[in-house]
Amino acid sequence: HWHGDHILGLPGIIFSLINMGYKGKLNIYIPRDYEKKLKYIFDGFGIEPTFEIAIKEINEGRVLDEAEFEIYAKKVRHTIDTYAFYFKQKDYIKIDEKLAKEVGIFNNKKLLNRIKKGEVVEYNGKKISYNDVGYIKKGIKVTYITDTIFFEDLIDFARDSDILISESYYFYDPHLAKGHYHMDFIEVKELFERSNSRLLFLMHFSQRYDKELDLIKDKIESENKNIFFLEDLSIIEYVKNKIIIKIGDRTVEYYRDEKTGELRLSSSQL
Repeated sequence: HWHGDHILGLPGIIFSLINMGYKGKLNIYIPRDYEKKLKYIFDGFGIEPTFEIAIKEINEGRVLDEAEFEIYAKKVRHTIDTYAFYFKQKDYIKIDEKLAKEVGIFNNKKLLNRIKKGEVVEYNGKKISYNDVGYIKKGIKVTYITDTIFFEDLIDFARDSDILISESYYFYDPHLAKGHYHMDFIEVKELFERSNSRLLFLMHFSQRYDKELDLIKDKIESENKNIFFLEDLSIIEYVKNKIIIKIGDRTVEYYRDEKTGELRLSSSQL
């Protein structure tokens, strides 16, 4: 949304890409009717891109639909037009090598490709579906909720997120949060629990808590499983069914069951 703390980093990103010699295409997704404002920023900073920039205005609903993933937007409730997003990797059929060898079709790529598309095939007089040689791999979902007050629709939007990243501008001051169109930690925690999300990452804290933020962080993280405070340069990786979290000098690893999406701490963390 069009507040300085959310958009003034964009010129730096574009200048960096220019200096790096980037020659690809950069898609910028913005709320509808913001394109003219974005061009004011380009003019004001003297940005002359050396690569293609495609500005795409969005409304609620599906923003992007690719072969392996999709992105959805949700209009939230802030002082100006603001959107939350979720990224969803699509579920897909995965072949189990052992089962496919037992059935005898592991080397039959044509049949396996048909099964991956959800077809039932026939081999040696027997009908074979993905249940016989594999399973559905559950795609990961990442939800990002920026500045907004709490409202019920957010729960369905964030439903079953593996990773929920949310603003938590206030702590135990819900009256202030509502008055300034932000969320309080109490509300964010309710969203986390009711949406059946698995990991919660808090960000965008009010400066009023600067002196006590470390105490607040230690208290909340010690009393709540799977809740983390993000810092600058934090890294969240998803690699080979592992979610690896690097915050400051701390690293936490979770194993993600690709059939159910359930998380458990890696053995090295126990």
